[in-house]
Amino acid sequence: ALEALRPSRGWLASAGLQEAFAATDSQRRSALRLAVDGRQWACIRPLTEARCDPHAMADDLRSPITAALEGGEQLDILLAADGQSGSDFKRFAQALCQLLADARAGLAGGPDVVKRWEVFVADLAQNFRLQSAGSSCDIVVLALEHCPTGKVRRKLLCANGVCVALWRVSLSQNLPGLAKKLAVWIGLSINSATACCQERTSLRRQLLDAPLHEAGATDAAAGAGPGDA
Repeated sequence: ALEALRPSRGWLASAGLQEAFAATDSQRRSALRLAVDGRQWACIRPLTEARCDPHAMADDLRSPITAALEGGEQLDILLAADGQSGSDFKRFAQALCQLLADARAGLAGGPDVVKRWEVFVADLAQNFRLQSAGSSCDIVVLALEHCPTGKVRRKLLCANGVCVALWRVSLSQNLPGLAKKLAVWIGLSINSATACCQERTSLRRQLLDAPLHEAGATDAAAGAGPGDA
């Protein structure tokens, strides 16, 4: 039956297929995310071709792609079906998948693992682009969740455009959980920074002074200010 959803079957824009598949359950999980959670891998490509967003995060801050990545299951199917992301995103997803697989195998500690995380985060931070951040914020959130040290997390948060993009996504996708978690990460990063008071103030401004108005932000952002950290 899912074959009928393919664009080649002649669906018109007026049919509202994309809007229908943007609908979510009470946990903001889309049809594509539910297919991932239910391990219905045969549904992945038809749903993405029907314009289900593989990067839309649910209340648990996992998108269909990062849910599969974190679970170590069938990531290649999601990446192959993802028509939004470029080669850089897919490279980052595969690298993060390997880091998490090593953690599940009990290889999470040690200087070698931290060094690999530092290399991964440096690469991700260097290639992050605010203009196209909408399709990569999900993997940034997952990386921030699993960073093995505060230093590694702070490096990613301080990368150009990362905090701005995450604040904007929390508003545009109505994810208060992301705003609160971001505020906590910022607070921890500032408090753990081995710097003088003036440098900490500069870091705080860098991470919190995001130009949200460019994303159509409203006063709703006030509920996730630095006080939550």
